[in-house]
This record gives sequence, C-alpha cells and structure tokens, in this order.
Amino acid sequence: MGHILGPFRRFVFYRDRKAGRFNQYVRMGVQSFFVAPDESYLIFTSEDRLSGQSGMNLYIGFHQPMGTWTEPRNMESTINASGVEVFASTSLDGHNLFFASGRNGNVDIYWVEAAVIERLRPDGIK
Repeated sequence: MGHILGPFRRFVFYRDRKAGRFNQYVRMGVQSFFVAPDESYLIFTSEDRLSGQSGMNLYIGFHQPMGTWTEPRNMESTINASGVEVFASTSLDGHNLFFASGRNGNVDIYWVEAAVIERLRPDGIK
C-alpha cells in the first residue's frame, strides 16, 4: 500500500513503506480501521465526520488506480445506526463484513453480506 494520502490524512496514521516510519496527521476521532486484504479499500470508525448520524460511524474509502483514495463515504444505515459502530473486518472468504455495534444499548457483533462494500464502490474503481 505504501502510504495513505488524500482524504484519509485527517483520520489515520500512515506508514511510508520505503522509509519504514510512521507519520501522524491530525487525529479526527478514529477508533479503529480495517484495510482490505487486497488493499483496495479501507474501513474506519470516526465520530468527527458530518454524517447527520449520532455516535461513531463506519466510513469506507477506495484505493484508486493512481494511488490516491476516494473521499471517505459513510456506510449508511445498512451498517450505521444510532450509537457506536466499530471494529469492521471481513470473513476470510470475503463474503461477510463483521462489526461491533451498540445499536441496542449493548455492544454486540453484527454481520452483513460484504456486497454492501461493492454497492458503495464508486463506478470505475476496481
């Protein structure tokens, strides 16, 4: 992956693979993040985005062919609810997306089909 640039610089740490060092940008309330095994997308939790939803929400951005990232998108009501959504990851076969949510007053593990990721992928981005 090299390093994370563009819209994500406000949210996460990134590592320059060539220099082997970590660089920190301004922290924006990121609690967790998950990089796809093929490095084609990044899902992270943030509370400081203007989504219109309360609490911590999951956002996704996609790696573009020229090495940049798309603007992070809220993963919408399919995943995000009132409360906290954190710790996204996919099953080993890539068919399911797991995350923790406090939507019912108690934090529990939920899953949805990972097809939700493809529905959020912008046209023209593989």
